[in-house]
Amino acid sequence: MDLVDLGTLEGGEISDAADLNERGTVVGSSEGRVEGAVFTRAVRWAAEADRDPDETPAPAPTPLPTLRSDGRGNSEATAVDARGTAVGSAQDDDWEWRAVRWVDDETVEPLGSLGDGPTSSRAHGVDNRGTVVGHAAADGGDIVRAFRWTEAEGMHGLGTLRSDDEGRSAATAAADDGSVVGYSETDDGPVHAFRWTERGGMTDLGALDGDDASAAFGATPTAVVGRSLRSAEFASRTATMWTDGEPVELGTFRADNSGYSDAYDVACDVVVGESQVDAGVGHAFYWDGRLSDLGTLRANGIGRSRASAVNASGVVVGQSGTDDDERHAVQWTL
Repeated sequence: MDLVDLGTLEGGEISDAADLNERGTVVGSSEGRVEGAVFTRAVRWAAEADRDPDETPAPAPTPLPTLRSDGRGNSEATAVDARGTAVGSAQDDDWEWRAVRWVDDETVEPLGSLGDGPTSSRAHGVDNRGTVVGHAAADGGDIVRAFRWTEAEGMHGLGTLRSDDEGRSAATAAADDGSVVGYSETDDGPVHAFRWTERGGMTDLGALDGDDASAAFGATPTAVVGRSLRSAEFASRTATMWTDGEPVELGTFRADNSGYSDAYDVACDVVVGESQVDAGVGHAFYWDGRLSDLGTLRANGIGRSRASAVNASGVVVGQSGTDDDERHAVQWTL
């Protein structure tokens, strides 16, 4: 297994890889300096086939444009589709967060809002047809709702799991069959993971036995991954996979299966995420029937790491602590 440090923009100490496509294009964020000030900027790491040979083994991150006319402000890329279009969020001239997409390294496009007038929004996922999902302020900005955006139809709210369709929800990922996953308030109060389809609307995925809350963060047409927990005990959350609507616990690295774990993405029955180890910190994992530790950039594999996304080729991206006490975007090849 190879582990590569993807580095940061010049002047930055923190970067994070959020997603990658099958070609190997990686997107995420990095600290960088703009006129002496440090901002978090959306970045893209080129796929190996698109790199300058002198950049191997790790490409340099390319900053993506911001919405602000002065080039300042924060932004983050959270997902990328098969064509290399990145989606995420950027601050505008009023310092409000807006859901955006970057079809190339030169152009940033706001995705609109729910309701009348501009309101804050964040994009979290995109499928390979370019459908974007996330959450946006609604009802005058007092509440956030899951949204689905298409180039033809713009942004539309997906509602909630509550019988009165009120409350909060957020969409976190889109699968290539057109379905959307995320989490929503329920009539009982705690949030639950959901799967939304155009035909059936929003379906409650429930939680593991003994838990009352859950959230979904990644999906394929046949599987959903996320976490299940007791809402009063967040530290007890457990990485979970739903297949055929039934939740399955993936466990943790702890010897007694205690502690926490979160699942963030799935591809070809491989799940990736983060789990607490006996030393108390979280380590990136992949699961293919059992949990395997992906380690960290630090000597002897100590410190914290997190796996955020995996593609069908077995390439995983995320973040790891370094020996210099920085946090860098990383890439593992299984």
